[in-house]
This record gives sequence, C-alpha cells and structure tokens, in this order.
Amino acid sequence: MAFNDSFGPGDGGFGAGDMSYSQQNNAGSNNQDKVAVPVTIQDLCEIPRGDEKIIVGTQPFSTVRVVGEVVNVVRMGDQAIEYHIQDVDTPGGPTFVVMVYRSATPSPSETEETFVEGSLLHVVGKVRSFDDRVIIMSFQTRALEDEKEYKAHKLEARLAHLYYEKTIAQKAASGALPPTFAETMLRGSSDAATSKAAGGQPSVVQPYGGQQVFNEVVDNSKLRGLTGQRAKLFIYIQTHGPARDAGVHKDELMKLPGLNKDSVQKDLDYLTSEGFIYSSTDDEHYQTIN
Repeated sequence: MAFNDSFGPGDGGFGAGDMSYSQQNNAGSNNQDKVAVPVTIQDLCEIPRGDEKIIVGTQPFSTVRVVGEVVNVVRMGDQAIEYHIQDVDTPGGPTFVVMVYRSATPSPSETEETFVEGSLLHVVGKVRSFDDRVIIMSFQTRALEDEKEYKAHKLEARLAHLYYEKTIAQKAASGALPPTFAETMLRGSSDAATSKAAGGQPSVVQPYGGQQVFNEVVDNSKLRGLTGQRAKLFIYIQTHGPARDAGVHKDELMKLPGLNKDSVQKDLDYLTSEGFIYSSTDDEHYQTIN
C-alpha cells in the first residue's frame, strides 16, 4: 500500500498540531529517554547491532514512535507476537521487528487484538537488543486511522531530525535563533532577551517530542485535550511517574481526593488505549508517553 507523499493544507491526523517539546534540564539524556521521538523504519534499520538507542541529529533516544505496514506476523506462544513492519512507501524494502508481549492474565486495559499482514500500525516503544537483533519492545500498538496519520508522522520524523541536527533547543534557550523564527512555535519567550540581559534566566526551549514548547506554557499544553478526571489522572502520573522506575501504582491513584473511584480504572484504560500512558513494570503501574 502506498500513500501520496504530499503535505498540503488540511493534512494532519495523528500528531497534527502537536509538534511539541518536552522539558530539557540538567539531566539531559536521562530526560530524553522519556521522549518518544518520531522516526522512520529506515532510521531504525541503521541502528548498529547491540545498541539500544537511536541517534536523531546529534542526540540519543531509547523511546521511539514509528508507523509501518505489517508484512509478517510471528506468534511466539501465547505471550508474545512479533510484527515485521516496513515503510508504506517502500514495498519490498527493509523491515523492522516490533515485539508485543502479553501478560498471562491480561488487564482490561490490554487489547487482545492481533493485527494481520497488510495492517498499518502506529507503535510506541523502547529500542532493545534481543536475540542478536535490534527490535522495538512495544508499549502501545494500534492501527492507523487514516492516511493522514501516516503523512503527519513522516513529516514529524523529518522535523525531529532537523530540530536536533540544527541544535534548535540550545539556540532558542540562548536567544540565538534568527529573526525568521519570530512568528513560529520556536520563538521562545518574548522577554527572553530582556531577562537574559538583566541577569535573569532566559526562557527554556524544550526538546522535540513531548508536551511543552516553553516553560511559560504549562496547564493547557500538559492536558493534551484531556478534561475532568482523565486530565487529573494524566497530570498526576506525568508529575510523579518519572521519578520512579516503576511509575505510579493504581492504588495510589485510587486514593487521590476528588476522584470517582468507580471510574478510575475505566479512565486508565482509556488513557492507555489512546496512547497517553502505558503499563510499565506490571499491569498496575503507569508512566506517561511523552
């Protein structure tokens, strides 16, 4: 299956209007491990054997987002499936393996859907070295809704490479971006130069792939269109999860004040299925997907 490689007005779908940035701090590479950077299958195929990071521009990442067409399905017993995917525009081209594990006792948030050859998938996961191969260990795998999702992702992957190759984050933080960026999302704070000249801290631009563009943008950008209880759960996991290897436990979420405990699991299932969060170490611990 091939799509028309054009990006005209109105083309968007997944990711459209969400070309955004996740906070950069002194942790540097540790923070970037939490950014799901958009890449292509060709990018993934260039990762050296044994490595568990992909270099985008000049920066290493271990979490990726990719889209592709399923060309082979390998079932590994009852608990794992391998999807071999290729770029939609390159029939017969290089393929990459996506590994999807299933627990022995699936939770309501886990899908039992098995995709077939010819399916178009959107995958979020970690780059891993497995059986002398580099693969993606999937957090979330879902079918693409339409052609625009593929086209939008392809554009995002291009922009991610340019963003990191041109060191946009560092230039914006130092106020060194050229005037052509003045009316774009990379412009920084309007008073960044004044603040820096006065001895203060300039606005912090944030690396490609997460929620915020600059540190003065907080509430609306973090909500990502969520409202009510779902927004509260997402923000809590986003705030408290990164400091813990396992993420936030469901029991902790159940104890939060002002929530309807009867619908917490339903909302967690929604956030998981829509790609906002994922189950980390087990079915009851959650982290956000940036």
